[in-house]
Amino acid sequence: MKSYSTKQIRNVGMIGHGGEGKTTLVEAMLFTSGAIGRMGSVDAGTATTDYDPEETKRQISIGAALAPVEWNGHKINVIDAPGYFDFEGEVQSTLSVADAAIIVVGAVSGVTVGAEKAFKLCKDRDLPRAFAVNRMDTENANFEKVFEALREQFGPSVVPLQLPIKFAGYVDIAAHEGVEFDPKQNKIVPIPENLETEVDHYRSILVETAAESSEELMEKFFEGEEFSLEELTAGIRAGILTGSLTPVFCTAAAPQLGVSRLMDS
Repeated sequence: MKSYSTKQIRNVGMIGHGGEGKTTLVEAMLFTSGAIGRMGSVDAGTATTDYDPEETKRQISIGAALAPVEWNGHKINVIDAPGYFDFEGEVQSTLSVADAAIIVVGAVSGVTVGAEKAFKLCKDRDLPRAFAVNRMDTENANFEKVFEALREQFGPSVVPLQLPIKFAGYVDIAAHEGVEFDPKQNKIVPIPENLETEVDHYRSILVETAAESSEELMEKFFEGEEFSLEELTAGIRAGILTGSLTPVFCTAAAPQLGVSRLMDS
């Protein structure tokens, strides 16, 4: 393993309600990064971070587990925390050492009590957080419905960075480009015409929220000037760090869709 400076290290807690795919998402990150050569499974008892015999037997996470991932010249220490309330102490321990958290919610189940508690724990600690709408490959998955529920529950800080394209890919809202999942790499494609209105709507929300991170961006926003991608990205990052912006990503952990872009972000 390489030697990393502090600036190249990210300590991220993977939290949320039980059964939403947190451990599978961590497994997909390990596999996508090359840390493991074979994708394990919670159901088969082969998931890397569910190594305790009781976890394997019950097919749930009981204790927090560390999964170090090397990605794009950085080291991401992902801490897979249990989702069931009996083990809330493990979540508290995870967040005490994390720099940020990813709150995993289901693309069908949406906002759960576990997601509400996870968000409150992050907010109480002033911890930067993001939502990952997972299991986008399942039947009846509905990103837009889940996003609206998240925004209604947690307020206007919740902003999407991606919009799925029938989950054959997604629209990168900040870059304003379509991305198609490809076995070898993500391929840039035109934004589907039927999504243009939605993309424009969500991008306006993103731009307005990012603008609040600095006086300079706010001034440009009120003058109606376009942000460059670099300015928008800086605004998004600043908003995440202060908690005024909570980004929403979309993933399908089991088939490893959207995982590499989540790690990029």
